[in-house]
Amino acid sequence: NVGGISFVRGRAPGAKSEIVCVADATFQGPKANVRMGYSLTGMGDLDGDGCDEVAVGAYLEDLGVTDQGTVRVFYGWGSKCATAQPRIALLASGAMHSESGFALHGGKDMDGDGLPDLLVGAPDYRESNQYFGAVYLVPGSYIASLPTAGLNSGSAVPEQAAQPYEQPGSLGHWIRIGSQVNERYGSGVSMIPGLGATGVAAAVAKGGDKNGLLYGGGLDVLEYRNNSSKPGLQNKAIAMLSGESYSLGGFLGGVSSGAKSGASVIMAVGGWRASPMPKNDRSDDGGVYGMLLPQSVVDEDAKGSPGFEEPEGGTTDGGEPAAATWLGGVQAILQTACASCHTIDGKGNTNFASSYTEVISNSLSCAGKKMGECVVIRIENGSMPKGGGPGVSFDDLELLKEWLAAGMPEK
Repeated sequence: NVGGISFVRGRAPGAKSEIVCVADATFQGPKANVRMGYSLTGMGDLDGDGCDEVAVGAYLEDLGVTDQGTVRVFYGWGSKCATAQPRIALLASGAMHSESGFALHGGKDMDGDGLPDLLVGAPDYRESNQYFGAVYLVPGSYIASLPTAGLNSGSAVPEQAAQPYEQPGSLGHWIRIGSQVNERYGSGVSMIPGLGATGVAAAVAKGGDKNGLLYGGGLDVLEYRNNSSKPGLQNKAIAMLSGESYSLGGFLGGVSSGAKSGASVIMAVGGWRASPMPKNDRSDDGGVYGMLLPQSVVDEDAKGSPGFEEPEGGTTDGGEPAAATWLGGVQAILQTACASCHTIDGKGNTNFASSYTEVISNSLSCAGKKMGECVVIRIENGSMPKGGGPGVSFDDLELLKEWLAAGMPEK
């Protein structure tokens, strides 16, 4: 289960068919059980040299974090490319058991900057120690800025430092997490042209339970909006398809594709074990459903213009958007999630959920970090809150990150 990938270069057509027996280049996975090559996608040209790149997933690779999963972007190489030898950039989720790289799709420009972007599915992504699944949108401009390492054909990919899918310091919506436990959000991903404010939307499979059936599956179509403060994938789906109701294990949405057709978009959504008819003799036939999506699915949304601004973070008790300050929203989030251990009456050795002085003090658990920084790190890696507490929602976690980026202000 090391995995690997082989490249066969295109050839000029000849008078007769040509059988290619040996690949032009082959690269092995770094170690056993990483399953490199389980997923792959063409990326298009990221560095402007006229040669295309390819993204390759290894969804069980650890790199110090159990089953976090990785994606390697192989840059095109050759006499007409930027480099004569292959080179790769390495990305990882940093989230335990997320299995990122299980599904990939790239090659289309979702954010409108002229470079192709990448969708990464992480179907076992956790929040509050429960499996939801997630999808990352990784901008091509960010990938193109990452360091690369060279490698030789026939060898294992080299050791190198992995970079996060989410660009450090960016406040955009670069990850979307599933809404139901065991939903396996991100078990399939696809870029769909002709939809959304930028003309490309994301189709995200839900491989888990739907309609009360185990692994019935389903699909969300998410648009990208270029909001000035927080661009990225939006929470609200502009189209949805639910899983089958006839049988278990249809895995609807695991494969999807779409094409522009006049003012509409035609989508094909596959369930590789679907049994669309309630008959015993049709088990695991597999099936494909067609969806016709008019452009009005986006136009009907009054907030659909690229300049629309969403409220930042969660809301206070009064229903107003929470602010990225201690008193404006952060304290309320931490008290809800952490009050059982980390208030004056708690047993967590620190009262960061009720004391601004303590939340900005040096952490004893995370070397070189402030208490607030350590709290966010531990929420993301699943080690907090302990004991099955209420946890922290995705939007509240985004607000905590925004607060950290602003220097943890009190007001």
